Amino acid sequence: MRLASNDSDWIARQIQLKEQWLEEGKTHSQARQYEEALAVCERVLELDPEYASGYVGRGDAYSDLEEYQKAIANYDHAIQLDPNLAQAYYKRGNVYYSLKEYQKALADYDHAIQLDSTDPKAHYKRGNAYSDLREYQKALADYDRAIQLDSNYAKAYYNRGNVYKALMKYQKAIADYDRAIQLDSTDAKAYNNRGIAYRNLKEYQKALADYDRAIQLDPDNAMAYNNRGNAYRDLEEYQKALADYDRAIQLNPNYTLAQNNREEVYRLLQGRKQKS
Repeated sequence: MRLASNDSDWIARQIQLKEQWLEEGKTHSQARQYEEALAVCERVLELDPEYASGYVGRGDAYSDLEEYQKAIANYDHAIQLDPNLAQAYYKRGNVYYSLKEYQKALADYDHAIQLDSTDPKAHYKRGNAYSDLREYQKALADYDRAIQLDSNYAKAYYNRGNVYKALMKYQKAIADYDRAIQLDSTDAKAYNNRGIAYRNLKEYQKALADYDRAIQLDPDNAMAYNNRGNAYRDLEEYQKALADYDRAIQLNPNYTLAQNNREEVYRLLQGRKQKS
C-alpha cells in the first residue's frame, strides 16, 4: 500500500524532529548539562519508543551521570532494536571500560569495528583496553590504525607514546609526544610524560623544561612535581628535589611514591653530611 503524500511528509517531519532532539541532547551533554540531555532523550523516546538511536542517546546521558547500569540497559535495548548499530556497541564498550570490565569492553569494541572499521575512536578505545591489560602489541596495532584513519588524533599519539614508554622505546615515545603536543599544546600530561622519557635518556634539561611546562598548565599536578623532583635528585640538586616532593605531598597527602622519594633524598643528604 502506497503512502499518501501527506503521510510521507508526516513521517519525514517525525524523523527530522527526532534527529533535532538528539542533536539538542548532544549539545546539552557537551555543556555538561546531563540532566537536560536526559530529559531531551526521554522526549525522543516518548515520540518513538522503538527508536534505537534514542536509547543510545539516553544511555549516553546516563553514562555521563555515571549511572552505568542504566546506561548499559539502554545500550542493550538499542542493540535489540538494531543489532547492526555500531555506536551502541562502541558506547557500551566505553561503559564496560569505565567499570574496568575489560573483556566485555573488548568484545563490544570488536563488534563495533566489525560493523564499522573506519571509526578511529573504536580502534583508539580498544587500544586503551589492550594497553591497560599490558597487551602492548595489540594496543600499538590499534593506535596505528586510529592514526591511519585520523592523522590529527592527538590522544592516539599520546597513548601510543605511553605504550612506547612502557616498552622503554623512549625515542619513539618522544616522537609521539611531540606530535601530540603539536596537535594540542595545552595537554599537561603529554609534557609530563615526555619529561619522563627524556629523564630516562638522561636528557635532564629537556626533562626539566617539560615538567616546568606541565606545572604551568596544571599547577595542581602532583605527579609533575614528583617527577621534576626525581630529575633534580638525579642532578644532586637535593633542595630543589625536596621542595618539589613537599609540594607533591601537599597536593596529595596520600602520595606514597613522593613520600618515599623525599625520604630517599633525606638519606642522601645525611650520607653527604657524614662524608664531609
